[in-house]
Amino acid sequence: MNSTATDPIGAILPVLIVGSGCQKLRRRPHSEFCPCMNHSSLSDVREVISPGPRVVSLDESTYPGGHLTVLFGSESGTAISFAKQIEREGKQNGFKVRVVDLNDVGENIKFLLAEEYRDNGNNARAIFIMSTYGEGAPTENAKLFVDALSFKAGYENKAIYEFDAEDSAEEKKSEENDSKLLKGLNYAVFGLGDRGYPHYNTAGKFVDWALSKVGSERITDLGLGNSGGDLE
Repeated sequence: MNSTATDPIGAILPVLIVGSGCQKLRRRPHSEFCPCMNHSSLSDVREVISPGPRVVSLDESTYPGGHLTVLFGSESGTAISFAKQIEREGKQNGFKVRVVDLNDVGENIKFLLAEEYRDNGNNARAIFIMSTYGEGAPTENAKLFVDALSFKAGYENKAIYEFDAEDSAEEKKSEENDSKLLKGLNYAVFGLGDRGYPHYNTAGKFVDWALSKVGSERITDLGLGNSGGDLE
């Protein structure tokens, strides 16, 4: 299911706060995150992700929420801006946040499960801020990552603007499909696009689907922002 929100803070961060299992987090009123968020209250998302284990390697008094990786695919800088916003908000709410350019990940998908950024339950958390470029393509800095993820998800020989989640669910898995590649990754995706283009938010939609096909666990619904309407 897709959701629409004005920003990824409203769509994603409250879920992580609830899911961290930490009572020390400085929680602001729900409306301060995003008055347009589809979830009617923080209590609505308590069932999305159960309280997780604590991070052993961090000072829990400073970072009670644990590790959080924010990755961006950006062309004009909007996704970078949102990633930095999540970094600021995350730190204020008890998360140890690192912001990563997807160009630095490239084809090394297993980077997302780096040992030093897992919790003591052997899980990692990541938020993807994905802009769609031109006629439905990933941004240049995200292209290698999206291509590699596509390959491992068994989605071959098609451009992502042709992607359809329902059709893909019915396709026979390819020999390269690795359904356990990113087992242990808890993720959320926020897509940035423009409804004025025919292939709206395909990068975000595709990454959200593909991550679920390689063993990752989605912790909240895909969020979609429209630069032509409800994207701040």
